[in-house]
Amino acid sequence: MWRNKPHFDTTRLDIKIINLKINMMHSTDKAKYMNITILVLGSIPWIFSISLLMFYFHAWYVLGYAPSPYSPDPADVWVSSIYGDVIGYSFVLWFLSFIPWIVCSIIYVINQRKAIHWKRFVGSMVGQVLAIKLILSKIFVWFVD
Repeated sequence: MWRNKPHFDTTRLDIKIINLKINMMHSTDKAKYMNITILVLGSIPWIFSISLLMFYFHAWYVLGYAPSPYSPDPADVWVSSIYGDVIGYSFVLWFLSFIPWIVCSIIYVINQRKAIHWKRFVGSMVGQVLAIKLILSKIFVWFVD
């Protein structure tokens, strides 16, 4: 006869193992992990911002005048095939990574008050601010139209 095996909740077991591993990490390992996380999440808005600005200035060079919303359509500029996918994917990645970046940054600043790597932190913050400013600008309106 078949015996009924006890049902184990593997999800809870996995979470407990992960928590145990994180708790066993030394504080320097946690700081290094947070540094890498902030560096990766902070580089995504730079990719979006640089690619959007490159497309805008390349279109400006090709057209001979600064593009403005609805004049001309970005799809009509032949360089849009080069930049369109990169800008689209990097925008989605940036949008999805913005809240985790804020959470990680707050945790990092609280935990590493006296040993913050300011260059990485400020660099990622400037990237986030630049991406937000670009989204609120006429350049992004021109790209989206």
